[in-house]
Amino acid sequence: MTKREEKRHLTLRQQKAEKIIDKVLQFKVCEQCLSISFRRAPTCSVCGAYRFDERPGTVRETARKMGTIPFPLTSGTVPRIRIEDPETRENGRD
Repeated sequence: MTKREEKRHLTLRQQKAEKIIDKVLQFKVCEQCLSISFRRAPTCSVCGAYRFDERPGTVRETARKMGTIPFPLTSGTVPRIRIEDPETRENGRD
């Protein structure tokens, strides 16, 4: 991928991230590979997992971070993101 193509692709990912952030309640994050799926999807289209994090703070932060990476990542290479979310403490989840 040339620098120009990389920049164009990063711009596209940033635009998609903004759309996800604007409609955060329509999405969820796969707990296996951290891909973002529509909330109505029964399984992850990337890895096939069925465990998701639907908290808006998690979806928002994941979209924000993925909008800064110019190429898609898989569960083998994606960094694990520690998200501080007030909902986590209230529901007893860490």
